[in-house]
Amino acid sequence: MDSLPHLAAEALMKLVDSEDPPLRLLLGSLAYDTAFDISRKRMDTWAAWEDVSRAAEQAAEAPRRVRLLRAAHPVARALAARPGPRRSGGPGRPARGIRTAIRRPEPAG
Repeated sequence: MDSLPHLAAEALMKLVDSEDPPLRLLLGSLAYDTAFDISRKRMDTWAAWEDVSRAAEQAAEAPRRVRLLRAAHPVARALAARPGPRRSGGPGRPARGIRTAIRRPEPAG
């Protein structure tokens, strides 16, 4: 649906002036209603499959070699010392994704 450009401009100015702007802003009723309906359907699906989703996870300790590499890597130490919520599988485990920052040491020589 076409709309008056100044209405979109006014909405964007409200966004810019906001102290707590959203990450995304839907402009127009059609965009809002469509996104809301899609999100609701996704949430309904996720809720229906919650038991299956949660059952697919079980905390398991990483192999010793991986734990040692993580503990020795400066990024892993920095993440472990960082305050706040962690994306880990439990206490004492570095955040997921740290494996991408860990490289096997090059052989000396």
